[in-house]
Amino acid sequence: MTKAPLLIILFVSALLSSCSQKIDKEKARRSTIISTGSADLKNTVCIGDGFMGGFTNHELYRTGQRNSLANIIGEILTKKGGNTFNTPLMFDDIGFGQRWELGLVEDCNQETSLSIKFFNRDNNTLNDQNISVSGPFNNLGIPQLKISDVLTADAGGENPYYNRLSEANSTYWQNIKANNATFFVSWLGMQDFLDWTLKGATFFSGTESFMTSEADFNLNYRNLLDSLFTNGVDHGVILNLFDPFDSPYFKTLPYDTLTLTQEQATQLNLIYALNPSVIFREGRNAFVVQEPGLARHMVKGEYILYTPNLVDSIKCDRYGSLNPFSTFHTLVLNEKFDVKSRIRDYNTIIDEIGVDYGIPVVNINQIFEQLYESGFSQNGVTVSSKFITGNFFSVDGLSLTPRGNAVITNEIVKTVNATYGANLPSVNISNYPGNIIPNLE
Repeated sequence: MTKAPLLIILFVSALLSSCSQKIDKEKARRSTIISTGSADLKNTVCIGDGFMGGFTNHELYRTGQRNSLANIIGEILTKKGGNTFNTPLMFDDIGFGQRWELGLVEDCNQETSLSIKFFNRDNNTLNDQNISVSGPFNNLGIPQLKISDVLTADAGGENPYYNRLSEANSTYWQNIKANNATFFVSWLGMQDFLDWTLKGATFFSGTESFMTSEADFNLNYRNLLDSLFTNGVDHGVILNLFDPFDSPYFKTLPYDTLTLTQEQATQLNLIYALNPSVIFREGRNAFVVQEPGLARHMVKGEYILYTPNLVDSIKCDRYGSLNPFSTFHTLVLNEKFDVKSRIRDYNTIIDEIGVDYGIPVVNINQIFEQLYESGFSQNGVTVSSKFITGNFFSVDGLSLTPRGNAVITNEIVKTVNATYGANLPSVNISNYPGNIIPNLE
């Protein structure tokens, strides 16, 4: 080969390499340009219950709201639009006094161990003050809110989380409308089955404790979408619902972790001598639940509904053995199957609504199935459904940590980008905290 052709080959090779580098740089530049595509994000409203609003560690409080799903979404969606994202912040990190935390607890036997306890039971009365004059609010994630409450006065009744941010006798829809929103993110429906589930699937006289019927769920969700569309808000995303039964909350106290000595087992067998379905033995046993007419052992697939005080009741009051669990503190098989069936029906309705209104549905249920199976690894950190150390679920085992919210946010961003031709950035989930494990040294 002569020198001339060789020089030509080298020149062409260098030229192609230079062009390739320029193309790569242009792709990288374009990937950093935030664009909203066909979606008008300048005024986004986030609609939902506590999962949207920042309810975490069994309470709504200021830091949780700042790291809520709604606020993380707001950080992204307002980067291009430039509008502020308004949140009805609590005045402190106590909230209404129901927050849980991980810490050293002395039990009824004067033994100290790392366990779940109440953070602070004192309620700051400032959190009871009505702050509606600070509205309208973009973060309308209201703990305890059901889809059946959206169009009713005072969100269906006495809800302190709603009452503090809304004018008297107003509806949740009126708070949405006040935003003059251009885009919406809706995650409604979890509370429509959780309210009943977390009360042991028990009806309380004079209260609406049953799960929302499929017909009412469908009607109310469609009424909400009709109202949004009528007011010009026809772009958004809807999140479906996840099955909670593989979350840590339902696994904190397994059904068969009653540990007895031989002497304790013998004593209990004498007490239950007239009930042949209840037999105790030395070692590990299933707890006992009181069903109509007769007590029985719990079986695999049934759940104990955890509270921080329940462990002491089991240890020292012999709750769940000498004194059977009441239906308020358990979820038995037929009740669980009813809930799972209702979740499937709700998700079918949400899918149909998405198709009928042309609104994309984020398959949250599928995301949680992956979480339960293998977890997620993003930005050099891994989240899983493991209690506390998985850093996805908060200390209460059911609501999400800020890091869990960040994972869900990225799934929403994927859907907005794919549907509306946007180029919104994902968030780095490592920048959002998981659970706080105290230093015991």
